[in-house]
Amino acid sequence: MGNMTHVLNYNNTEIRAAGERLNMTDMWKAAGADPSRKPAEWLRSADAVRFIEFLAETMGIEVGNSQLQLVKVSKGGRGIGGSTAAHWQIGLAYAKYLSPEFHMWCNTVVRERMEGRGVAVPEVGELARRTDGIVRTTIHKVTGIERAVEGIGTVMRLMSDAVTDQDSRIGQIERALLDTADIVKTLVVANDPRVAALSRVSQKELLEKAKVPSKGRSSINRRFAYHLPRYAISNGVLPDRCPHSGTLLYPRDLADRFMKEKGSGWVRDHMAKVFGQGVLQFPDRRSGPPQPEGVGEGLST
Repeated sequence: MGNMTHVLNYNNTEIRAAGERLNMTDMWKAAGADPSRKPAEWLRSADAVRFIEFLAETMGIEVGNSQLQLVKVSKGGRGIGGSTAAHWQIGLAYAKYLSPEFHMWCNTVVRERMEGRGVAVPEVGELARRTDGIVRTTIHKVTGIERAVEGIGTVMRLMSDAVTDQDSRIGQIERALLDTADIVKTLVVANDPRVAALSRVSQKELLEKAKVPSKGRSSINRRFAYHLPRYAISNGVLPDRCPHSGTLLYPRDLADRFMKEKGSGWVRDHMAKVFGQGVLQFPDRRSGPPQPEGVGEGLST
């Protein structure tokens, strides 16, 4: 989107976006300006450092310089406070740290603006029915429902705002519903380690599920290893790393989307290339060259 400066608005607070960067200080103010959640505090955390290093790796930036290239801190002058700006994907990760409600808004409005794409506007009645179904599923599946109520309440408030304010986009609610489902899933995983083990999948498991033979798999392995982490990070997901093998693990729903959008087509191309080569047939030379018909017949020893 170049170096153009855009201004977003959340709770009557402006959030500046210049080029690929979001102003994290503006985001902090818009989310309530909690002194314990300033950008500098979050950037020092282990989660932030890990996220920024992974993002730098996917963008081909030297990890040691990732903070310098992806985060910009401006010192203030007389009567003007300083500010911190960062790559918009870092901004989305910071929004999740600030509050669930703000994170939902950023995942729709900010992501749409930074990626330069539109938001679909589904019919209000259908959207209401989908909301009701998700809420009912949430209530039945999550035991710690008190923590999920905040996310569900956000969905309801967003729906009310979208219906009464003609300038609001109902697509924002659709994204909020998906994020609410993510909150529910996180609660379930946190409460049961067995679920955590089953909810993640490795690249190797994806290829085995697609029945890609282990022999001759190196080229498609390299292709998946390059694109799958980048696909995850572009969707705001930081892969887990297995503590025993160091293998990257991805949420199954994200892995399924990746296979549907990209991976399955690559697998078909790979399989066609491998099995389409055929097998060359060579003559058995141990019996000598073939003899014309009739030669040798009727000869006695």
